[in-house]
Amino acid sequence: MAETPKSTTEQTSRRNKRQEVERTTQQHQAKAVAERRSLTKREREARDQRRFLSIVGVVLGLVILIIAGGVLYQWVIYPSGAVAQVGDTTFSRREYWQFGRSAIAQEVAQNLQLLALFGDNQQFGAQFQGRSPEANQRALLLEQQTDTLNEQIVTAWVNSQLIEQGAAELGVQVTEDEVNQEIAQTYAAFLPLDLTTPTDLLTDTGALTDTGTLTDTEALPTETPPPTPASDAARDQVQQIAARIHSDFSTELDLSGIEPALSEDDFVQGLRVQQRAALLEQRVREALVPEEGFAVSVEPERVQARQILLAVELPENASAEVREAAYQERFDEAEDLVEQLRDGADFAELAAEFSDDIGSRDIGGDIGFFDREGVSSQGAVYDPDLVAAAFALEEGEVSDPIRTQFGWHIIEVTSRETPDEEQQLRDVRQEAFDEWLEGVREQIEVRRFPEPTPSPEVPTTEPLPTPEPIYQAGPPTPLPAPEAPEITDEGGVLEGPPITDESESVEGEALPEEPATDATAPDENAEDSSEGGDESETEPAP
Repeated sequence: MAETPKSTTEQTSRRNKRQEVERTTQQHQAKAVAERRSLTKREREARDQRRFLSIVGVVLGLVILIIAGGVLYQWVIYPSGAVAQVGDTTFSRREYWQFGRSAIAQEVAQNLQLLALFGDNQQFGAQFQGRSPEANQRALLLEQQTDTLNEQIVTAWVNSQLIEQGAAELGVQVTEDEVNQEIAQTYAAFLPLDLTTPTDLLTDTGALTDTGTLTDTEALPTETPPPTPASDAARDQVQQIAARIHSDFSTELDLSGIEPALSEDDFVQGLRVQQRAALLEQRVREALVPEEGFAVSVEPERVQARQILLAVELPENASAEVREAAYQERFDEAEDLVEQLRDGADFAELAAEFSDDIGSRDIGGDIGFFDREGVSSQGAVYDPDLVAAAFALEEGEVSDPIRTQFGWHIIEVTSRETPDEEQQLRDVRQEAFDEWLEGVREQIEVRRFPEPTPSPEVPTTEPLPTPEPIYQAGPPTPLPAPEAPEITDEGGVLEGPPITDESESVEGEALPEEPATDATAPDENAEDSSEGGDESETEPAP
């Protein structure tokens, strides 16, 4: 059956619709694909960007971490590293730097103090001038020398800690106020001359005027110490002193165009470290040897004596019998001289006549001062028997004959040196302090970081024998006085310096002219002009 036009139209319409739908679908699909492709590209770009940013972030993080680590090491870890340890107290590198700066500040302060005291004296003042630049350079290099340590600084800190910890065991303490007061007194020369201090700020008003004004330090007697300021005044004076020292230090450096490496606070710390150590040592000494009950010795430390020596000459390898006979031969002579001296004979005259000691007989027999070891001020070392006898004598007492390897000595002590009570106490305290410090050093552990490399062991060898001391019979023989040279003249022997030409003068004075003589014939009337009056004939000049 044939299709109708209507059916054909419908079919065509449906086909067109389908085609339209297909085209639309294809368009949507193409659009979706395009959109998907575009989205994928953005995602990749975003992903790549995120990845790049992550890498950059990681790199920057590592860089920041490295920089932060370096800063942390340089400013925190390295300065906090231990250098030494005494007991439970650790000495960090930061403390090492500060302690070193304080030590240099102490040197500068002491030098400027001496310069202030002796600056007007050209002989002494010149020794203390121009030292600040060198000290400033050491302060600059202190923190730059990272690979080495100054052993003097470390040793000084170790010793200070040993004293601190040992003093604590003794119950000895020093307060900050006492340290400030000590600084104010020690470095009073750096305080203003017009300083006024109320009377209630001083513990000692003996150096004050009626108005309560501190007298001019230059007008005070040198042996009068400045009054001890109270705590508040001392604290302020320490700051004034440090400021003045820093100003003088900077002024010296300005002359060389150098920037100061030490601050005012460095000088404050340096003064406090210095005076604290000195005051603590003093308190320890006083605790070890109290003044109360101290027994003063009346024994001399040195004596001065004069002697007459009757030498005994012995042949080589002399037997005991020969030796005794030789000593006995001169013993009676020695006893006779002792008796004469005790009867009032002049010691110097007998020494000049009989003594065989050529080093002392022409100076009255004086053999100088010597100590209990026999060491004399002239460098000689005397025989122990002579020394023991001398220290057993009173001043002005004449000994019995003393036998030594040189012969018989007769001595008289002319002077005895006994230290006064203050010196004896100071010496005994110093000896006790040294022994105490050695004991503290053995009790408290001291460590170093890094540990020092142990020294290689040296093979033990037989100890060398102790050399026998060489004693002298008396002081060194004085050098002979130079004799005036002689001039041979045609008429005799004349005293005076040698000359090679008659036209030369002696010490700027013209020589007297000599009468002309015949050099070819002897002068029958020539006389000897020497002081000895020698009348022997002289041969004529050729």
